[in-house]
Amino acid sequence: MTQEQYVGHLIARLEQLVAAEGADTIAAFIAEPILGAGGIIIPPPGYYARVQEVLARYDILFIADEVVTAFGHTGSMFATAEFGLSP
Repeated sequence: MTQEQYVGHLIARLEQLVAAEGADTIAAFIAEPILGAGGIIIPPPGYYARVQEVLARYDILFIADEVVTAFGHTGSMFATAEFGLSP
């Protein structure tokens, strides 16, 4: 599976979850921009852009957990800037 196909798979799973639970029952999507607890895992290119599209479509808030990635640890003040996120 290419990175692009993997992102498509992840987004399809997110869409399925929102459909199964109902967007009106989901307050927010919480994520670390770079997964620290799992071993410093960087998301594939385009992942967060696609996640934000889904969240915007269903009016679901995005909360960025920047405990590990903030204050210059990624080269920017916050990792959300690295990925163009709008939490």
